[in-house]
Amino acid sequence: MSSPVAGRTALLAVVLLLAGVTAGLAGSASGPAADTGDSRTLQASLGQANGTTNYLQVPDEDLQRTGLYRASVDVTAATRIDGDRLALEHAFESFRTRFERADTEAERTAAVRELTETLDDHTATLRQRQERAIDRYNAGDLGPNEFIVVLTRVDATAEEVQDTAGSVITLDETTLDYTLPPEYETQLRNYEADVLTSRGLIREVEFRPAIAGSGPSRLVYVETGSESVVVTTIVNDRYVREGFDTRALDPDGTPQLRTFLDALNRAEVLYPWAMAPSSQKQPPRVETLRNASIFSVDVSHVQGELSLYLDASTTDVFKEQQIRDLTTVTPPRTYTNGSGEFELTVNATHDTGPLEVSIVRRTTGGGANASVSIDGTSVGTTGPDGRLWTLDTRGTTSVRVTTANNATFTIEVPPGEGSR
Repeated sequence: MSSPVAGRTALLAVVLLLAGVTAGLAGSASGPAADTGDSRTLQASLGQANGTTNYLQVPDEDLQRTGLYRASVDVTAATRIDGDRLALEHAFESFRTRFERADTEAERTAAVRELTETLDDHTATLRQRQERAIDRYNAGDLGPNEFIVVLTRVDATAEEVQDTAGSVITLDETTLDYTLPPEYETQLRNYEADVLTSRGLIREVEFRPAIAGSGPSRLVYVETGSESVVVTTIVNDRYVREGFDTRALDPDGTPQLRTFLDALNRAEVLYPWAMAPSSQKQPPRVETLRNASIFSVDVSHVQGELSLYLDASTTDVFKEQQIRDLTTVTPPRTYTNGSGEFELTVNATHDTGPLEVSIVRRTTGGGANASVSIDGTSVGTTGPDGRLWTLDTRGTTSVRVTTANNATFTIEVPPGEGSR
């Protein structure tokens, strides 16, 4: 049985892998709006952008580390990731054998209880593993690739936890002479909410193959806070962004968002461009998780896809995933530099957003092959057309371009929209 979150992640993964824009997700909302208190206030961890969607970021006051990296092959890590997966697969197969051979409802329920205890242990372990990795990475005790490896391992385990819980629910639904006790069904369905901040599209589709050596190692931008991580990358002509901030979670708080309409109204405040009817391809889809303590909003807009998760108590976004089609993006800021034969142009969107580099020959107007570095890190080459989409960084970004005949040009891109 496919959960809503698993289905959403799979949909975004297909978009990323096929480099195509998916069809929009339809939905509806009804019911009276609750008093959402500070719902008119834009949360501090959201960057603002014109002509495109706002985005989750680490606030300046909590920003710990930033950098441009590429995941590298790690055989040991890949083995551990497979080991975690196989351990959960074995646990489920053992459960299924015991469940199917059980003679009484009590025996089947005991099998379910034992498996949920195993899933609880794995969920607690992956959460602790991620928290420790963030702390160690921020302190400089963990290198970038080691940090990426942990994020990837956590994601793979979280996926297996969620899939295992879904398989138990499916088994229950196809067993005619047994019904799960409500408390266990609720617990199993809640795992998708429990692992939300442990999962990520880039982790699954990009990092996992790169670490295993079965896929390319693309450039990624990573920024961290005390309890938050944001990762961006470019796949073909798609800009992909994911992030979470657990400080926006308050599971024991008093819900301020109570209805689908409350969630939509809050999303309109936080993401005004994406939620505007003129930007949408189809109406947003709203769902609830963990007894309506979490609202998810999926938006299919003219530039791509946006998935956001709102805590019902804080009314803030604690997780976000985005895919934007770069062919539909019009950068609002342009910077130029050139002399003699070449002219360099950099088109900027917003801090940590997509950045377009273009170098042309003044004599012909044609593009030139050139190498590009961002803040001293080599990020790629422009190719025959003289163009390259790459990643902006936090604050002032230094773009350096060197042509085949060693002509070098530099542009300093100042902080733009979204900077705080």
